[in-house]
Amino acid sequence: MIALQTYVQQQTERIEAFNRVRMDRARSAMSRQAQAIFDVLPVLLHLNHPALPGFCGDSVPFGIADYQLDEAQREFVSDCLIHSKTRFSSLTACLDERPRHPIKGMYTMGSTGSMGQSLTSDLDIWVCIDAAVTLAQRDKLDAKCMAISEWALNQGVEANFFVVCEGRFRHHLSQTMTSDNCGTSQHFLLLDEFYRSSMRLAGQKLLWYMVPPEMEDCYDEYVDTLVVDHGLDRRDWVDFGGLPTIPAEEYFGSSLWQLYKSIDSPYKSVLKAILLEAYSWQYPGTQLLSVDGKRRFYAGWVDVYQSDAYYLMLEKVTRYLESIGDTRRLDLVRRCFYLKTHEKLTQSPSTGSVAWRRDVLRLLAMNGAGTSRR
Repeated sequence: MIALQTYVQQQTERIEAFNRVRMDRARSAMSRQAQAIFDVLPVLLHLNHPALPGFCGDSVPFGIADYQLDEAQREFVSDCLIHSKTRFSSLTACLDERPRHPIKGMYTMGSTGSMGQSLTSDLDIWVCIDAAVTLAQRDKLDAKCMAISEWALNQGVEANFFVVCEGRFRHHLSQTMTSDNCGTSQHFLLLDEFYRSSMRLAGQKLLWYMVPPEMEDCYDEYVDTLVVDHGLDRRDWVDFGGLPTIPAEEYFGSSLWQLYKSIDSPYKSVLKAILLEAYSWQYPGTQLLSVDGKRRFYAGWVDVYQSDAYYLMLEKVTRYLESIGDTRRLDLVRRCFYLKTHEKLTQSPSTGSVAWRRDVLRLLAMNGAGTSRR
């Protein structure tokens, strides 16, 4: 038990350190208004009151596990309640009485906090819910998330919420395809992207990070050992499960999805499409970027850009194209990566420029190979 507690504490501290780096990078690429909206989004799902944005009735599920508002967030709530007779203490009292909350965690995924984030980037946010949440409750939570999205958009921030049940990937559940939801076109590839790019906004941590990368193929057995032999409580973590070998049919569906998404995001879609090609070239022994990123995390690469989700993608694609001698598409990939960052190295830093990202791009440009020499 002591050994497990030490391991959990060490990993938790490293997860928190990595998340702080990502959060700092995310805020550095936002306007002040966007930062303000970004910081209060968890509050609107943790609390439910007519005076707060996103209110959709008293019966909607709300409350995020292991979450406490900071001083700025408490001030935001107090400002919203200024014309209401409700006091902040009474608003939060009902949450303290609950043994567990329906929302296990909130995570961004995609470009947020990475080299691919810019002033025009939207926020893709997973609202991870407990398996006990019913379909009717989920519909109400979807409505609340939509209301919050509309409020944020009116403030100049595009935030897309995806309510994701913890058992979606473990039990191969899929959702209906929409303009923002890939539906059945990808399943484990979506989880791969989530694991390599996710950033925790609030709530419980990902259990996936507690499983060493070399144990990925026996993820469930390893977690069972932590539960049975060392007393780990799965309910204290967000657990989407491990990443098995990606089924071949997912590559086809995901490629079509990227073709569709390329209409609005051509540079990102080029990178992702060739990444899928690199994945399929390695099939069935595909080396997933998420596992590679976790391997670097375990090696202590927390405050370095080599763990950046977009850099990992560039590095993987570069190695693949170099191995097949495709210099024409390699040049295209580098251009797409550069354009996706919205940085202009030949000009002085302007609004939206980020110092750490410019430093990385200079290093990549000097190396002239798409990746740095380690």
